Amino acid sequence: MPSGAGGCTFLVDPDRAAPDAIVFWRPELLADVIRLVRARQPIDGPCLRFDPDGWPGCRARCAAEDGLHFLLAAGRREFRLWLMEGAAPPLGTPLRAVIDLDAYTVEQADAVVGFWRHAGREGAVARPAAAPRQPREVRLARTLQALDGWLAGASYREIAAAVFGERRVREDWGKGSSLRDATIVLVKSGRALMDGGYRTLLKPRKRRRPAHPDR
Repeated sequence: MPSGAGGCTFLVDPDRAAPDAIVFWRPELLADVIRLVRARQPIDGPCLRFDPDGWPGCRARCAAEDGLHFLLAAGRREFRLWLMEGAAPPLGTPLRAVIDLDAYTVEQADAVVGFWRHAGREGAVARPAAAPRQPREVRLARTLQALDGWLAGASYREIAAAVFGERRVREDWGKGSSLRDATIVLVKSGRALMDGGYRTLLKPRKRRRPAHPDR
């Protein structure tokens, strides 16, 4: 397949020495070409997104009638990517790999897995944002924060402002307020953890059994 900067004009770049020439073979001639398409549905988990400049080891690219072709270097190994669509998609577009169930399935799968591992190590694979902390984790963090404030000699109001925010304290503070009571409970829980209660954190959590559908 012809290749060259800015399009496909020459068989190889005429300005390169023969040993350094990059040749894009026709994809049907190579069993391990990684064929990519746009993801038609949203992807929640880790995925490869269209960002050639951010792909690790991207050495060359070529726009041809059958799509876009990319050559990536990974040590002694090369990965050849074929985006089987005419125009380049917007940056950040999620991509999926296509693997045929034929005589070359193993070679295709090996190439896809190898590139996936390489791209993941180099940070080219976009990963989802960290999952929000569970209520138990949030409460533990607040408990330790309240304990730190109590050990430093802070008042309950000062502790509440640090844990829940000054605005909430201004709106709901005083004798009998739920925010003040919650702050006192956090301090007591923190003192209990300090006095040995932390050992309960090492115990495995009990799993709730799902309700029987017939009950």
